[in-house]
Amino acid sequence: AVVSTQSTGVNDQRKQEQEEKIEKKRKEDETKRLLKLEKRKMPARNVVECGDQVLTWTRDQDREILRACRVTGPRTKTCKSLAKSFPGRTSSQVKDRFFTLMQ
Repeated sequence: AVVSTQSTGVNDQRKQEQEEKIEKKRKEDETKRLLKLEKRKMPARNVVECGDQVLTWTRDQDREILRACRVTGPRTKTCKSLAKSFPGRTSSQVKDRFFTLMQ
């Protein structure tokens, strides 16, 4: 009876690992699909892949970032205040966007 219980536990663990791999692959495929859709909707320059997220930037946001950074430079304080005016954005994302625009 002990051997049967141990093999059932091993089988359950393998099944869980397989399910986790399938779920991870599904999420990766969904991210790729969304990225392709976003690239079709907007110029590629406005679509940024950030880990599992796909970030899109509007021209107005780009203009605001460039204007603010031209006045004060890409300082932490500037990026934080811009991030507050862009819902769902972090100061780090704003800073990264500024440097992408400068390339």
